[in-house]
Amino acid sequence: MPSGDVSFYTKNRAHQKWLMENKHVWSKVVHPDLEATPSTFSVMTHGIPKSFDISKSSNLAQLASENNFQASNLARVRWMGSNKPSTKKAGSLVLSFVSKDLAYTIEKAGIFLNYDFHRTERFKPRPPQCFKCLRMGHFGKWCRESARCAKCGSNHQTNECPEGLGGVKSCVLCKEGLKNKIEGIRDADHTPFNPACPFKKAWLEKKRFPLQ
Repeated sequence: MPSGDVSFYTKNRAHQKWLMENKHVWSKVVHPDLEATPSTFSVMTHGIPKSFDISKSSNLAQLASENNFQASNLARVRWMGSNKPSTKKAGSLVLSFVSKDLAYTIEKAGIFLNYDFHRTERFKPRPPQCFKCLRMGHFGKWCRESARCAKCGSNHQTNECPEGLGGVKSCVLCKEGLKNKIEGIRDADHTPFNPACPFKKAWLEKKRFPLQ
């Protein structure tokens, strides 16, 4: 692909599933420079005290020990919504595991923190959208396209906009679509991140993601 990414096409979903679950095994066999995005399996746990500092490795080690797994099994831990300080006393944590079986076990059994039980459920992520180029289907970390500002449409990231960090009020993707008279685009009075965006809706329908 022009971006430098590689697409693989499979005959059926079983082949697709195997490729996705084993991509770190076969990707380097295909080419030593081929880098696969890491696979993780996420669980959301509720009612965690906001005083629990997820940036401290000792806290994550304690969490792992109380629930009989290794801290190395955690690829990522983040607060649902934002990692910024909050006035709320409790929130939901998203635990991303490298093991599918462990994630399933935690999902069904719940989790303990300081010997208090917290219910868990499978985390259902939103479809990926790039904060760099604003397109659907990938994240900014892996994007090789040119940056596009969600505010002014220029070739820089939104947080670097010289117009400041004020709110985004229109969709630069749909503005371009209106200019090029693309069918189905009637207005740009929404942000590129709005589920009502025609570009996003078309991608969701194509990929069979539930419309939000």
